[in-house]
Amino acid sequence: MGQRVSLSDYVTDTNIQPLYDDPGISAGTLFLMDGAHSKGAFTGVPANGGSIPNIAASAAAELTGAAPATLNGLVTFARESTSTLLVERTTKLGLHGLPSQSAQTIANNGWFFTLPNAIRDYIWGLVPTGGLYVSLMSCKTREYTGSPAAPQSHAHIHSATAATTNYLLHSLGGQAPVPISGSQLIGKTPASPPAVNTSMLSAIGVSNWTGTKPSSGANTITGFGVGIFGSWSSLNINKGDGIVLYRIKVEDLTNTRRANNGAGGTLAEEYAAALARDQEDFNTFFGVGGKFNGDTWTNPATFP
Repeated sequence: MGQRVSLSDYVTDTNIQPLYDDPGISAGTLFLMDGAHSKGAFTGVPANGGSIPNIAASAAAELTGAAPATLNGLVTFARESTSTLLVERTTKLGLHGLPSQSAQTIANNGWFFTLPNAIRDYIWGLVPTGGLYVSLMSCKTREYTGSPAAPQSHAHIHSATAATTNYLLHSLGGQAPVPISGSQLIGKTPASPPAVNTSMLSAIGVSNWTGTKPSSGANTITGFGVGIFGSWSSLNINKGDGIVLYRIKVEDLTNTRRANNGAGGTLAEEYAAALARDQEDFNTFFGVGGKFNGDTWTNPATFP
C-alpha cells in the first residue's frame, strides 16, 4: 500500500526555477533540438515536410500562447541526387550533412528546418525591445573551399529581402557567428571558425537587427541545417563544408532568469548565464563518457 506525505510548509522563494524536460531549458527557451535526447529523438533523417521535435515546446507555449504540438520545426529536404548531398545520422545520433564538392549543378542541395510561425513571429516582436540568444553544438567534418569567402550559413534569422545585410544573426556552426560587432551585439563565441573534426559550441546574443527589420514576422526567414540552402546556396555549389549538428537552442533573454541565482539580470548577464549553462552541457556531452563523445560518420574522403 502506498504512502502519502504532506508537508505543513510551502516554498516562498520565487527565484526557484521550475522543472522542464531538459536542465538546459529555462522560462525563456523557445526551441531546443537534440536528436540524442529522450524527449527529442527522431528516426533517421526526417524527410521533406517532416518535423523536428521541440524539447522546449512547453516553455515556448507559455511565451507564445501557441499549443505545444504546433511548436516543432518544419523540415525542408531537397537535393539533386544521393551523390550531390550525403545526409546521415552519426553513431551518436548527430545529423551529418556532407555536400559534394564536385557533383552539384544547382543550389538546392540542403536539409534544414525552419522555426514554427508562432516562434518566428514571437522573435520578430522580441527585438529591439528584448534580447535573443541562439547556440549550436556541432562539428565541422570538411572545410569550405570557396573563394571569395562566402561560406554557407548553417543557422540564420534574416529578412526575406537582402539576407546578408538585413538580419538578426547568421553563420553559426561551421563559421563564427555574425554580427561580429556593434551595438546590437550582446555577446558571441567563438571569435573564429574551428578546425575540422573539432567539436564546437557557438553562441550569439543580439538585441536588435542589423540593417532593416522586416515589416512582419511573415517576412522573416529562419533556417538551421546542413548542405547548401537559403541565400548562401548559389555561392556554395561544389564548395560547401561538411558539418554535424548535435544541439540547437533558441532563447528569449528577457525571460531566461538564470542570472543572479535565478533573480534575473541585464541582457548581458543573461547572455553570460545562458552561455555558461551551455558550456557546462557541452563539456559533459563531449567529454569522456558523454553522449556525443567518440562520434563517427562517413569519411568525407569517400564522398568527393
